[in-house]
Amino acid sequence: MLEDKVREIFADMVVLKDPQRSEYFSNLSIPSYMRDWLVMKFSDDNGTIDYESVGRYIKRYIPSREDFEQYKFQMVNGDTVQFLARVRVSVDVKTGKTVFELPDFGGSRGGAGGVVAYDVAEKWQNTLLRESENWGIVTLCWMMDGTPSKAERSHHNDWLQAILPLRYRS
Repeated sequence: MLEDKVREIFADMVVLKDPQRSEYFSNLSIPSYMRDWLVMKFSDDNGTIDYESVGRYIKRYIPSREDFEQYKFQMVNGDTVQFLARVRVSVDVKTGKTVFELPDFGGSRGGAGGVVAYDVAEKWQNTLLRESENWGIVTLCWMMDGTPSKAERSHHNDWLQAILPLRYRS
């Protein structure tokens, strides 16, 4: 059978599409390459998906809007948080800073935005600034005037300390 031959030759690269599977992923609001990656990660050799494991993975690494409120609390109390998210990055010509927003958490207006650390912007500029949005593993902390702080929060910035865009993850 052709399907078996494709699986045999391209085992590490092939994701066989299944219309029944699409229903499960349709409400996740993630790009197709993320869905394909989840299918490959949580499928057995016969293509059967462990939906329970997918659900646990999503709950742990792809936070909901409500989860982000908890992350903000952790950040203002000195913690650094890391998760998988959709990110938009641009350059603010008024300040000269590279800024980001997380649209799935309300963007900058909803408190889900801030300044990208210079070294991160420098390293990933060709990816982050050429595309309107990216998915990646983000590392965020709350910083006061460029330094992490729990004290005096009259001026805040969330700082994107690191990002690993998914397309470049090995």
